[in-house]
Amino acid sequence: MAFAGDVVVVTPGILPCDVVLVRGECIVDENMLTGEAVPVRKVSCNPAVDGASYSPDVHKSCTLYGGTSVAQVAGL
Repeated sequence: MAFAGDVVVVTPGILPCDVVLVRGECIVDENMLTGEAVPVRKVSCNPAVDGASYSPDVHKSCTLYGGTSVAQVAGL
């Protein structure tokens, strides 16, 4: 799997853009996108396990969406 683009450090707060989590874990509040009041756990993308090229539709568990609120980060 090849990633193109900038590398950023994710910190608690509002995400300015969509990003793929390549290391660590995050707890995010996607309420403004989904209406769900429950925080969501996001994990790093693992191409060895996934066995496919990255796709935001397939890899929702490792995609952080712009405008969502990051509540907690670990292992970054």
